[in-house]
Amino acid sequence: MAIFTILSRRYDLAFKKRPILTMVVTNTILGSIADILAQTIEITTPQRRTLYASNATGTRKLELDEKLNQKLPRYGDQLVHIHSTSQPLPPSFDFGRLALFTSWGLVTAPLFFKWLRWLERAYPITTASTYAPVLKRVACDQLGFAPIGIAGFFAYMAYLEPGGNMEAVKSRLEQLYVPALKANYALWPAAQVVNFRLMPLKFQLPFSSMVMLIWGVYASLVNSGPGP
Repeated sequence: MAIFTILSRRYDLAFKKRPILTMVVTNTILGSIADILAQTIEITTPQRRTLYASNATGTRKLELDEKLNQKLPRYGDQLVHIHSTSQPLPPSFDFGRLALFTSWGLVTAPLFFKWLRWLERAYPITTASTYAPVLKRVACDQLGFAPIGIAGFFAYMAYLEPGGNMEAVKSRLEQLYVPALKANYALWPAAQVVNFRLMPLKFQLPFSSMVMLIWGVYASLVNSGPGP
C-alpha cells in the first residue's frame, strides 16, 4: 500500500508538471506490456498458437504441403502412415509487432490527453450536478471518440505491418471493426462511469490506463488473429 501511495504521488506530480509527456510515457509503457502479455498468451496457449501460425504462414504452408504431398510414401493411391513424435515449434516473439503496437500508444497519447481535457471542460462535475455530466462525458466518449479510435487503430496496424496497403486496411476493418466495437461497448461505458463518477481527478487517468491495459491485450490478440 505504501508503494502504491508513493507511485501515485509521483505520478500526480509528474502529471502536474508535464501532463502530455506523462501521458506519452504511460501509454507507451502500457502498450508494451499489453502486447507482451498478448504474445505470451499466443505462444503458450495451443489454440492461439495454431491461429497465430496459420495467420502468419498460411500461404507458404500451403505451398510446402503440396510439395510434401508429392514426396510422401505411397502404396498405390494410398498414403503409407508414418508415426512421428515431432511437434510444431511455437512462434517466436515478434519484436516488430511489439514496436508497432507500442508506437500506437506513443502517437495517440497527446490526442487522448486533449480529448479528456475537453470532456472535463465541456461537462464539468459540480456538487449541484454530478450524474448528468458523467453520462454526457461517457456518451460523447463512446459515440464520438471510440468508433473513430478503433477504426484508426486497425488502419494504423494494417497499413504499417509488413506488406501493408490500403487493401489490407479495408480487409482488416471489414473483419474486425464491428466485433471490436461491440467488445468496446461491453467494457468501456461501465469503466468510464466508474472513472468519472467515483475517481478523484488525479486518479482518473491512472484508472483509465489500467482499463486500457486490459483493452490493449484484447486489441493485440484480435489484431494479430485471423479474424472472425
